[in-house]
Amino acid sequence: MGQGRSLQNSLKHSLASGRHLQAPKMRGNTTMRGEYDFSKGVRGKFYRKGAELRLPIYLDTKLQEQVERLARKNGKEIGEIVNQLVQKEVELFEKFS
Repeated sequence: MGQGRSLQNSLKHSLASGRHLQAPKMRGNTTMRGEYDFSKGVRGKFYRKGAELRLPIYLDTKLQEQVERLARKNGKEIGEIVNQLVQKEVELFEKFS
């Protein structure tokens, strides 16, 4: 799992150096107005008690193709394969840190 070790080292370096992952660039008009009118806003409109935050994870094209092949080969969903890979990386990271 050479790539896994690389990911682990990269994560460790990022955390140690205080660097943070950058948010994706925004498209379109990114300037903000001086004021916004929230007088017709509804507090809690989209709040759902007990809702879980599901993080979208974007893989590089080549890596996604590899994961898709693994999933097809093993008759599993892509998300299941990704979860297994990430779980193993976390275990290794915790073991060696």
